[in-house]
Amino acid sequence: MRNHEEKESSEIQASAFTCEICLESKPSCQKFEHTNNYFVHNFCMSCVTRHIQAKLEETISTINCPELTCHQILDPIDCRAKIPPRLFTQWCDCLCRSVVSGSEKCYCPYMDCSEVVLNECNETVKRCLCPGCKRPFCYACRVPWHAGYWCSESHQARDYNERRFGFLLERMKWTRCPDCGQPVERISGCRDVICRLIKNDMEMIKQERSSELLEAQAHIWNQVFSYINSMSLKCATELGIPDIIHKHGRPMTLTELVDALPGADKPKADCVYRLMRILVHSGFFVLEKIDSCNKEAYSLTPASRLLIGDHTMSMKAYVLSQLDPILTEPWQHLSRWFQNTEYHTAFHTANNGTSIWEQKERNPRFSHLFDQGMACDTPMVADAITRDCRQVFEGLDSIVDVGGGTGTLAKAIAEAFPQIHCLVLELAPVIAGLQGTRNLEYVEGDMFEYIPPADAVVLKWILHDWSDEECVGILKKCKAAITSNGKRGKVVIIEMVLDDQNADHKSVETQLFIDMLMMTILRGRERKEIEWAKLFSDAGFTNYKISPILGLRSIIEVYP
Repeated sequence: MRNHEEKESSEIQASAFTCEICLESKPSCQKFEHTNNYFVHNFCMSCVTRHIQAKLEETISTINCPELTCHQILDPIDCRAKIPPRLFTQWCDCLCRSVVSGSEKCYCPYMDCSEVVLNECNETVKRCLCPGCKRPFCYACRVPWHAGYWCSESHQARDYNERRFGFLLERMKWTRCPDCGQPVERISGCRDVICRLIKNDMEMIKQERSSELLEAQAHIWNQVFSYINSMSLKCATELGIPDIIHKHGRPMTLTELVDALPGADKPKADCVYRLMRILVHSGFFVLEKIDSCNKEAYSLTPASRLLIGDHTMSMKAYVLSQLDPILTEPWQHLSRWFQNTEYHTAFHTANNGTSIWEQKERNPRFSHLFDQGMACDTPMVADAITRDCRQVFEGLDSIVDVGGGTGTLAKAIAEAFPQIHCLVLELAPVIAGLQGTRNLEYVEGDMFEYIPPADAVVLKWILHDWSDEECVGILKKCKAAITSNGKRGKVVIIEMVLDDQNADHKSVETQLFIDMLMMTILRGRERKEIEWAKLFSDAGFTNYKISPILGLRSIIEVYP
């Protein structure tokens, strides 16, 4: 009897194994077996199940072997019989989601279907069949299949006969003339065909293409005359129209507005109406009914409220400075600048080699207006930072605002965070006569030479003024400042991060406008994230964080 029990025990021990993950002895029936011949590890099914569960919770659908040095991939079909059904279903769902999110897709355009259609190979596709309703549609322009017609014509309304003719074109494999669109049937001979309409009747071609040409012409006109929007806004700002309507306290009729304008005479009432008409169209004013007599009056919008002179966040000086002739004239010389290498920018070309900084020294009027324009942008940024971005300054004992002007941003930070000692580093003429406070101090200096030590260095709209090489030099000075006291501080950058893929059209257009402005007036540029990352790396920084919370601009925190 004893011999039989010992024999049976030795057989059980021989068939047992030790799991390489939990290091527990398990019977062979609990060993995870995989059809892959290369999978030779001793894992128990419980440990592999937990491994798969952990990966799926991290939304990882391609799951490797638990052994760190093994690069084999677990097959969900092979694992199906060894894991709980619920886990297998979760795995399949995760695989489906990864395929859908990683593939180009669209929806069936038929209103009674809307099935998801995947382009898993990201091929160039036009005609495809919906897997749900089995009807054809154009994958390129997302409309029901426009047989016989080009994608550029797909949104044009057609009657029943035109649609049937299109299917006839497709079935007969007739070719359409690329210029006039007329079908041509090739019966025999070579493939070179001369369209008779192109050769003999150009007037008919012009008629057929007139709508397309008129649309293109309208687009060109719109772009050519877009400057009128800017100049009309400048005119209204100089006349003080937002201030006049604001002080009136209620919507103003055209007659009231003309009477209130300084120096305006009655004969120009119609011209004032036309000026206001385009500004209403541009969204700067609203024309509304004010009584039962259907009188119309003008009122302010959020945009025109920012042009009120005594508004705490007024952009009036910014508008007038950016549309000053000194900054608009260089655009007339842009093509000449492209054609020679004599000057750094079109501004230099327009001003006989002098820079904007030299023009500021020579022209006190422009210098004062430009400084006012730059300063009026800061209150809005300061309000957003101290209200919504307080975590950026938590734990700091000192900051230095490099190129901080008269200290508007530093004052706001000093008031919002009394424990932080704020320094404003600026050139002597800018801060002459300014007095600091208990935790605010003005320091004369040049950021290219030296930046005082601090826990954080703030750069608001500084780096986009300069070239990559100059930016790296500034950032290296910043790194020395935040590491000189033994701490590892950070650099806080307030700049644009170009995003031409995810941002809306108007935001991208505005960012590209400012990038062109930097190219024309200065030697700087707006940058994409990859370009920012290269600057940080070249300056010796190891990490950064981008928070797009300031409208068109972002807060970038950079760490050594």
